[in-house]
Amino acid sequence: MADDAEPGTRTRTPGIRYPGASIPTVLDMLRVLDGDGGASSIGRVAARLDMAEGAATFKRVLISARNYGLAEWGNAEKTVMRLTPEGERALAGDQPTLRRALILPPAFRAVARKLAGRTLPADGLAEAFRVAGVAPAGSGLASDNFIASAEAAGALSVEAGRRLLSHDLPFGALEAEEPQPVEDEPAARTVGAAGARAKGEPGLVDRRRPPSTALEAPPPTTPRSAPRVELRVDVSNWTVDQVIELARRLRDEGLA
Repeated sequence: MADDAEPGTRTRTPGIRYPGASIPTVLDMLRVLDGDGGASSIGRVAARLDMAEGAATFKRVLISARNYGLAEWGNAEKTVMRLTPEGERALAGDQPTLRRALILPPAFRAVARKLAGRTLPADGLAEAFRVAGVAPAGSGLASDNFIASAEAAGALSVEAGRRLLSHDLPFGALEAEEPQPVEDEPAARTVGAAGARAKGEPGLVDRRRPPSTALEAPPPTTPRSAPRVELRVDVSNWTVDQVIELARRLRDEGLA
């Protein structure tokens, strides 16, 4: 949802995206999908919610349902919406699923992480969302949607003065699901000789030696690869037979 999402309001200040509808509003749409067997056309959903199909408020509901991970496009043309498994569990009132949905949008997760374990300000979270990068024109709507969603997910302790619970918000689990960054390194232009032969291509040989492993056997040592040793022996007082015997022994040991 763009940050100029408030009806009739536009801003030139860029900001990060946030859900334009709360989880309770999205649950109304999920009930329509559930009543139609888990999927329904966009036009039927809009009619059942008494909204105009092309209205910005309706589009916010569709996009927010996807932001929370509770619904997804049901066909390639994007004319059908369908429930996700998380959406089915959310409809059943599963609290862990609802809390996961609450912090799945990055903007909501950033604010929840900052305020976890603290009492929410009486004047709302508009300032917190502005600090998190939401444009000023959208920070009030982001605040309202976050608070309503946190209440629906059971993540606010009313007894403690609207303190945002922290122990049940699955920050670590979500971060573990996110794809790890891949090193931005160009692929080598050369290929190994074995790879070139397998592809039937001439290719160039990558002569960079890979790091050795514990399973690699050392190269065999043969008499030809042994280091050269120069041996000097004074045989001036030796007999011919002694010299011949020494030469034979050196040859047998591979030293001559």
